[in-house]
Amino acid sequence: HRVGQAAMVRPPEPSFIAQARAALDFSLNNLMWKQAIFFAERLVAECRAEETTYLLALAYFHNQDHERARWHLQGNKLPEARYLLATCCFLLRRWEEAEDALLPGPSMASAGGLADIVNGAAGLFLLGQIKEKQSKSDHAIECYAKCLELSPFMWEAYERWSWLILGSPSPSKSSTASLAASTFTDERLAHSAAAATTAAHGGTSSLATAAAAGGAVLYSTGTPGAAQAANGTLSRSGYDAGSPTAGGARSQNAPPRNEREPAVHGSRKDRRAAEQLRQGFGGPGGGGSGGGPGRGEAKDFGSLSSRRQGASVGSSVGGGGSSGEGGGGGSADSGADLTLAQLLQKLGLALHALHDFRGGQTLQLLGSLPRRHYETGYVL
Repeated sequence: HRVGQAAMVRPPEPSFIAQARAALDFSLNNLMWKQAIFFAERLVAECRAEETTYLLALAYFHNQDHERARWHLQGNKLPEARYLLATCCFLLRRWEEAEDALLPGPSMASAGGLADIVNGAAGLFLLGQIKEKQSKSDHAIECYAKCLELSPFMWEAYERWSWLILGSPSPSKSSTASLAASTFTDERLAHSAAAATTAAHGGTSSLATAAAAGGAVLYSTGTPGAAQAANGTLSRSGYDAGSPTAGGARSQNAPPRNEREPAVHGSRKDRRAAEQLRQGFGGPGGGGSGGGPGRGEAKDFGSLSSRRQGASVGSSVGGGGSSGEGGGGGSADSGADLTLAQLLQKLGLALHALHDFRGGQTLQLLGSLPRRHYETGYVL
């Protein structure tokens, strides 16, 4: 009996843990969800802790077994575990439980405090989604606005905010239209990108570390995908932990690449119709010598990070300019020198005008985009 007790309390073998974790990382990186569950269970059996139970829940989540993932996350205090629990509860339509997982305590729900929401900007976006499901539009607007204050990467928060704010009582047209210009700036994007890069190279040897730019991320030293996660291409242990609208690793149920609808290349008839539409309202490539560069023309992207914004979004899309790309009113070199901030500002203003049923302004703004961005699935 004493021998059995000694065996139960023995410390886990370090090589076993390291190898099982490597096998789990391999499985997740290669989208092998059932195999990931198998190795995550080995980790939990050998070393039950909040970190390992979170990894098991993450594997179940990727395997579309949200109820089991939720069960394994009960009582887990890790920030990444609470965020994943909230995501599972959202997908299971358990709105109150999802909200409780995001908030630091019951008192925060009544007080409406948003400062300590788990997982930062992503957590605020998820809370906004929950508030929408609860038909609390005012609270959702507050969540989305705070989310955009924390991170200019949260484009989906801007989409939802833009739609909801125009339906609120007596919204200020000037203040609502200015949010895109104040949110999507070169300085804010550069700061957020630098914070993500710092998080990518600032890992420690412990199993759980906190991410600086977008919430909690779980890594061990040398985990595949750590740098990509901190830079926004992957998240949570190097894999998409799956907010309801997250766009990280491809879902297991997503179609193969060759079955997806191409964003640019369509039939000859579709391309001809799109070209006629652009010519009709002065879009990119609308004829004349002022048109922007073609898709095949080489671009110098190496110095984009050092270029300044140079002009406000009003001057880049407003009227009065000459020889803009396709007659859109922008500067002659707007297609070559466009920064991400300028692009997001243009798209943000166009989206807000569309939500306000100002179709003419929407077409004008979209027509000022460079051809390479105009001919994408989001715009067309």
